Amino acid sequence: MNKEILRGIVLKKVGKDRYLVKILREDGTCSSCGFSKFCSLGGKDKGEDIIEVRSDGLSPGDEVICEEKITGIIFATGLIFLVPIIAFLFGYYLGIFFRFSESISAIFGFTVMGFYFLILRFFDKKLARSLFKFEVKRKS
Repeated sequence: MNKEILRGIVLKKVGKDRYLVKILREDGTCSSCGFSKFCSLGGKDKGEDIIEVRSDGLSPGDEVICEEKITGIIFATGLIFLVPIIAFLFGYYLGIFFRFSESISAIFGFTVMGFYFLILRFFDKKLARSLFKFEVKRKS
């Protein structure tokens, strides 16, 4: 299975072919996922999630099924957990290469990792739009 399937209700139209959808989660969907505390949909109380989707022909009150590709979730997880470790190691070994002491190299590694998080924060909304794409279908 390469898609996460969620149920929702269209709240309102916010632009041309853009809608706000309230995700209706049962206790077993997001809460059973190991990454639920970190992803954009998990870690909240039941029924609190509102996402923006692109679709056509919907109207407020329509019950919909949202399918999200899991590849976006996996890529985002790598950006959040794996790349910072690589950035730290890069900075640390760069400090070692320039013959700094081990503690200065560690500080340099944390600095490089901090810059990575600043860059990630700067592109946060753009990345969220490109990684978390929902295919919306009206529930029959």
